[in-house]
Amino acid sequence: AEGREHYVGTVLSAHNLYGSWWGEGRPGWHTECVVMSMDILGVPLDIHAGGNDLIFPHHENEIAQAEAATGKTFARIWLHNGMLTVRGEKMAKSFTVPQTASFPMSRPGKKSGLTTKEMANPTIRHPKVTLAS
Repeated sequence: AEGREHYVGTVLSAHNLYGSWWGEGRPGWHTECVVMSMDILGVPLDIHAGGNDLIFPHHENEIAQAEAATGKTFARIWLHNGMLTVRGEKMAKSFTVPQTASFPMSRPGKKSGLTTKEMANPTIRHPKVTLAS
């Protein structure tokens, strides 16, 4: 896959190499999350959640590392969410204009913002905001 140095390796980071007294290397983002999860929550996790942009490489590498270390399933259930976009841009902490996501949930004629049909294909359309899978 793109970003891998070797087809059998895991992606530790797509960023540049960083220097240390051991030599150059990449930070262990996936390893850090695995160690914290195993130490605090134990394995297997009941539910592991995150954005669908983290499925690869982050969640795949978490699974590979945790299951290699323990011989157990890392998480019983995986829950991935789509991204909220405002005017076509992914809403993130770095988003320059503060926005609120309350208005898609208060559309006239609906008790909640998501219907069963929308849950099956999670896209909420609004003149200013789209929640896309």
